[in-house]
Amino acid sequence: MPIVREDRYGPYVKNDGSIVRPVLTQETRGYNIMPGATNNAMGSKVKAKHYGGSTLHEVGGEMWAGHGCYYDSEGRQLSSEECWTPL
Repeated sequence: MPIVREDRYGPYVKNDGSIVRPVLTQETRGYNIMPGATNNAMGSKVKAKHYGGSTLHEVGGEMWAGHGCYYDSEGRQLSSEECWTPL
């Protein structure tokens, strides 16, 4: 189960190879995502589900958006702050 963490851009989890945040992206415009807001406590373990073929993830009962893969093309792990693609 992913753990809710926080960096300078706000809360995030790692799910299905992506950094996922409660922040809209170009691909998630029009979905019910409250930018930067979550009812999930920092440090808590949450259930997460990726909706294949999209950047949408259900995290702890909320819709969050994928903000990029946390590994680059050479297999180097990226920091959460390198995965930030808001509107």
